[in-house]
Amino acid sequence: MNAGRQEKALKPEPSPAAMARGLPPARPARTRANTRQLSGHFSAEVVQAWRVLVAEQDMESQELLAMGINMVFEHFGKPTRVPVVSGRRKKTKP
Repeated sequence: MNAGRQEKALKPEPSPAAMARGLPPARPARTRANTRQLSGHFSAEVVQAWRVLVAEQDMESQELLAMGINMVFEHFGKPTRVPVVSGRRKKTKP
């Protein structure tokens, strides 16, 4: 992919509704460049338990999810592929 195409790929076209209201096009966060979302729908109890686990481990949800995805890859004999890092800035503790 050449540089011009890559730059255009990072600048999404504004939605028709946004254009009608005269809003500028949305700009994705740099941490989301060249990535795709992977998600699922779970019960409220599962989500609550997940959030508690994230807090207990002092991690971002993204980091814990990366660990879980890598465990699935390992289980099926595939190399781990997901770096266990967060794109967000960590909060400093007082």
